[in-house]
Amino acid sequence: MTHDRGAGQQSRPYATRDLLITLLGFTALTALFTYPQILHLTDAIGPDYDALFSIWRLAWVGHQLAAQPSALFDANIFYPELNTLAYSDAMLLLGLVATPALWAGVPPTLIYNLLLLASFIAAGTAMYFCAHSIVSSRTAAWFAGVVFAFQPYRFAHYSHLELLWTCWIPLALWALHRVIETGRVKFGVWLGLFIAAQALTCLYYAVFLVTALAIVAPFLLIIGRRAGIGTIARATAIGSVCCIAITLPYAMPYRAAQQAVGHRSFNEVVSWSPSPSSYLTAQDGNWLYPSPTIDKDISEAVLFPGIALVALAALGFASRARKFAGYAAMTVVAFDLSLGANGLLYPAFYAMVPPYQGLRVPARIFVIAAAGLCLLGAAGMVALRRFGRIGRIAQHAAIVAACVEMAGVPLVLQSAPLATLHTYRWLAEQPRGVVLEWPLPSASDLGDTETPRFMFHSTQHWQPMVNGYSGNYPASFLRLLSELEGFPSAESLRVVKARGVRYLIMHSRGHSQRYANAMIELMASPEVEWQFAERAGDEDIAVFLVRTDE
Repeated sequence: MTHDRGAGQQSRPYATRDLLITLLGFTALTALFTYPQILHLTDAIGPDYDALFSIWRLAWVGHQLAAQPSALFDANIFYPELNTLAYSDAMLLLGLVATPALWAGVPPTLIYNLLLLASFIAAGTAMYFCAHSIVSSRTAAWFAGVVFAFQPYRFAHYSHLELLWTCWIPLALWALHRVIETGRVKFGVWLGLFIAAQALTCLYYAVFLVTALAIVAPFLLIIGRRAGIGTIARATAIGSVCCIAITLPYAMPYRAAQQAVGHRSFNEVVSWSPSPSSYLTAQDGNWLYPSPTIDKDISEAVLFPGIALVALAALGFASRARKFAGYAAMTVVAFDLSLGANGLLYPAFYAMVPPYQGLRVPARIFVIAAAGLCLLGAAGMVALRRFGRIGRIAQHAAIVAACVEMAGVPLVLQSAPLATLHTYRWLAEQPRGVVLEWPLPSASDLGDTETPRFMFHSTQHWQPMVNGYSGNYPASFLRLLSELEGFPSAESLRVVKARGVRYLIMHSRGHSQRYANAMIELMASPEVEWQFAERAGDEDIAVFLVRTDE
C-alpha cells in the first residue's frame, strides 16, 4: 500500500534494494528508448556534430590533467589564444569521470557513449528518488522518473552531452526539501554539492537550477517548514560555502572568457527565442507527433512535455494546490523564461541577473519546467488512487501513454569517424607545431560540420590548432577567417605563415572541386612543401609543411 504524505512531510528512508531495482529498471528502459545505440557503443554517435565536440572536450580534460593540469583551460584550439576551453561548457565533472578510463586506453567514443546512456539512467533514478520522497508512491515516482528521463527535449539534444545531465536538478530539489524539513547541516552540504555538480556538468542548467531553488524555497518555508529558521539558515549557509568553494575556481576562467568575448547580445537571445508553439513540437522521429519544419535549430525548438504529463500535472495541482504551489510557480516561471524574448520575464532577468547575460538559448530552462511538471504529475498519479481499481488502471495506462508519446526509436545515428588515420598518427610523431586544417568556415557562417571532426582527430596528436569550434569565438579567429577567404592565394599563405602554422592538412570531402583547385596552387607555391596524401573513406587528405624562413 502506498501513502501520499504530500510535499513537506518527513520522507521515508530509501532502501538500497529500491535503489538497485530503480537503477536496473532505468538501465533497461534506456537500452530500449535509445535503441540501437547499445549495439553501437564504439562505432556510432548522435546525428549532430556536437557529439564530436563533446568527445574532444572529454579527451582534452583527460589529456591535460596528465600533461599540464595548471593549463587545463588552455585547449589546443584557436591558436595562439589561451583559455579556449572556457569558450564553451568544459563539462569538467564528466571529464574527471572519464579520465581514469582515458588513461587506461579506453576509446574516447566508447567512454562518451557510456556517459551519454548513463545520463538517462541517472536522470530517471534521481527524479524517482525525489518524487518518491515527496509523495511516497512507487508508481507515481516511476511515472515522474520515466517522463523526466525520456522526454522529447532530451532526444532532441541527444548529441549535446552536457544538456543530458539533468539528474542534479531533482537531487537538489530533494536536498532543499530535507534542509527545510530538518535544518540538518548534512542536507545543506548535499544541496551545495548538487548545485556545484550541476555547474561542473552544465553551466546553463546551474543558472536555471539556482533560479528554480529561489522560487521554490519560500513556498516550502511557508508550507513545509519543520525546523527553526536559524537551523535552516545555518545549514543553507554551510552548503553555500561548500558550493562556492568548489565552483569559484571553475568560474574564474569563464569570467576571463566573458571579458574577452563580451556578453551575449539580447539580439542573440531574440534570435534563439522559441515561440509557444514549440511546446507542441516533439523530436524528429517521434512515433505520434511529426516535427514541423522550423527555421531555427530544431533541437532548440523541441519543448513538447507530453499530453499525459500535462494532464496529470493539472490533476496533481488541483488535488494538492497548497502543497505543490511552489512547484506550480516554478513551472510557470520556467515556462515563461523558456520563451525568451517572446515571454514576459526574460528581458528583466537578462537586464538584472548577470549570469543570464552569458546565455544564448533561453529554451533550455525547459528542464526546470519539466522537473516541476514531473513532480506535479506524480501528485496527479497519487490522486488517481482515490478512484480505487479504476484509478490504479488509469495510473498504469498513464505510464504506457507517456512512453508511447515520448518514443522515437530506432534513433538516427551517424558513424563515428575512423579512429586512426595515417595523417594523424604522423602528426603525433612530429615536433610540436601549429596545425591548420582546411576547409575553414566563413566568418559570417560558423556553423560548419568539419571543424568538430578535425578536433576529434586532434585527440590522437594534441598539436595546437588554428581551427576551433565552440560556443564563443575569439576576435583573432574571426579576423583570420576573413583574411583567409582567398586561400590558398599567395597573400593568404603569408597570413598562415605569420600565424605560425607548420602543418597544413587539406581535406576534399564536400569540396572536391575547390580541393582540386587548391592542390594545383599549393603544389606550385614556394611557401609549402608537399609531404604525402592518403585516401580515407570518401575523401582525399593531403599534408603539407609550411616552410620557415630559417
